[in-house]
Amino acid sequence: MSRSSSRRLRQALHRSLACVGLLAASTAFAAPPTYRIELLDKSNSIKPKYVNAISDNGNIAGCGRDSRTGSDVSYLKRSGAKSMPLKGSSGYCSFEGDVNDAGDVLSEYLRDEGNILTVQGALWTRDGVMTDLNKLAGCDATTEDDYSAIGALNQAGDAAFSIDCKIHGNQVISAVLWRQGKLVFLARMGSRGLPSVDDLNNLGQAAGSMDTADNSSTRAVIWEPDGTVRMLGTLGGSMSFANGINDLGHVVGTSTLPSWESRGFVFDGLTMKELPTCGGKFSPYPTGITNDGLIVGGYGGQKHHHVAVIQDGECFALDALLDASGANWTNLGASSVNNAGVILGKGLYNGTEHAYIATPVVR
Repeated sequence: MSRSSSRRLRQALHRSLACVGLLAASTAFAAPPTYRIELLDKSNSIKPKYVNAISDNGNIAGCGRDSRTGSDVSYLKRSGAKSMPLKGSSGYCSFEGDVNDAGDVLSEYLRDEGNILTVQGALWTRDGVMTDLNKLAGCDATTEDDYSAIGALNQAGDAAFSIDCKIHGNQVISAVLWRQGKLVFLARMGSRGLPSVDDLNNLGQAAGSMDTADNSSTRAVIWEPDGTVRMLGTLGGSMSFANGINDLGHVVGTSTLPSWESRGFVFDGLTMKELPTCGGKFSPYPTGITNDGLIVGGYGGQKHHHVAVIQDGECFALDALLDASGANWTNLGASSVNNAGVILGKGLYNGTEHAYIATPVVR
């Protein structure tokens, strides 16, 4: 099933950002922490294919291959425990998802509609119960034309996501917030594509992207808990996309310049600013921001990819911050960072792709 036009634009922009890069520069400001990197290998017969998110207490959500069944499955790995498959998720490996400290998980699954299988979003609560996101949003009985796109969770178990379905017979295309047991439809400007929700903070603010009112472009936005929306602008170009938001309402994402070049940005609540370059001239693609302002992202080509760790206005390569544990790791990518500064991602370990967890070393 095809995703919305806004999501396709966002993915295309992300891919363009992943085609440049070298090593990070090192000047000025406070030094970032040293990191210890460890393998996240097979656990309880599940070999990770994607590691999607890490909560503040170390819970991990991902998708992997279950050797017991020979099938792909979404899983939850609670901190200090083994990976457990999410009931009902077998048969599809999602490269997106989120998890909170309680063990609630947002991911995707294959829904059997009789003559077709469709990829749909679902919420697994901490007790393991799965609910299709369209059902959670009150959509009419499932049809081949309905669709849900997963977004993000916060610590309270609130969920933000997008739907394209009929409700009481009327077609509804909207981002929504499931908050404290109530559904809020988030404001929509354009009429062309499905809004994309990418992160949700603990105040109930959601960050994402949607079409402008005239459907001419796509912009990064913040939705407030009451559903109202604020467009964040651009770095002078026509498009911007939000990827992460912290509890201060600060947002990271990507934007085009007037030249159509792509740049990473941080929105500090008032203005959008271009992120510092890595290696002197390469813009990072940010994937997350912590409450203390640490920004993590990526830069570099497919064969020479690096994780950007941005602190105090300076970009560092995670490769250069690793202690002796990093000797055999190369080509690192980051999918998530939590408020403890722990980074989750994949890279090459002795030339073979593996999932990793990188933890700041207390000095």
